[in-house]
This record gives sequence, C-alpha cells and structure tokens, in this order.
Amino acid sequence: MRRGNAGAAGLVVAGLLLALPFGAAAAGALDALSVFSGTFRGKGRVTFSDGRPAEAVVCRTTGRIAGAVFRISGRCGGGNRSGTFSIQVRASGNGYLGTWTSSTTKGAVAFSGSGRDGTFSFRPSGAASDTARLDSLVIRSLSDKRYTLSARGQDLAKKVSGSLQVTFRKR
Repeated sequence: MRRGNAGAAGLVVAGLLLALPFGAAAAGALDALSVFSGTFRGKGRVTFSDGRPAEAVVCRTTGRIAGAVFRISGRCGGGNRSGTFSIQVRASGNGYLGTWTSSTTKGAVAFSGSGRDGTFSFRPSGAASDTARLDSLVIRSLSDKRYTLSARGQDLAKKVSGSLQVTFRKR
C-alpha cells in the first residue's frame, strides 16, 4: 500500500486513537482504561472536505497500561492507503494529556481533554505537526468490548480536511 498519499485520511486515521479514558486519579485511570486494553479491530468511514467520495477504513490496535500511562499502537488503512500510529496518554489534574505520532506525519501532536460517563473529548494543546493538524477527537465506550471514535483533522500540505468515524470490537 502507498504511504505517501495518505492525505487527510492518513491524518485522521493515524490520529484516530490518540486518547483513551483516564480517571482523575491514577488508580481510577487504570480502572477506566481496562476496557480499552487488549487488541481491537474496527471498521468505519473517512469523509473529505474537497468533495471526494467517502472511503471505508479498517483498523487494528493494541492498548497497554504501563504504570500511570496508557500506550496504544495500531495500523489503519483503506483503499490503497495505510499508516501506523503510536499514542501516549496520562492523567493530569482533572483531565488528560498526551501525544500521538504516525507514519504519515512529521513530529508529534500534543493534546489535552476530559472525560465523563464513558465519553472522552480531546483537542490539540500545542502546535500542529509539520504536516497535519488534529482538530478534535471523541471516544465513547459502548460496552466493555466496543467503542466508537470520531475525529476531525487536516492535511496541512494538501489543505484538505477529513473526518473519521470507526466502531471497534475487542478481539
């Protein structure tokens, strides 16, 4: 699969799982995250601001808790596009801080957010990477084995925005 043409889909897909729930305290954070640990597979759709047809996307992820930090890595692809990503999230005060990096962008993107009742919302907290910007991400727990993720982002080089929605199931 080609990696260089990932564009907005690559941004959105690679940034797709940037944050998973942490409680306000580290112990609560680990309890809240246990539902997201393990291997997940998901299917969804990427839409674009430039009028291109929507694309189907398939993703797989592995999440692990390491102390007070949740780490997730994965791969997403659709059509002839593919990308890998890595995310780190930690509890900070009453919210969450983290970064994501991916094979389709240069540099890390910092983010912050909050969560309540199984819904977690995140926004960028620093500058965009050299090639991409993540505008928002919402992850919602549906059960102990399913969640949905919605993200919006922008490919800064190609000046196109994209949105992603994926439903994941635990394997």
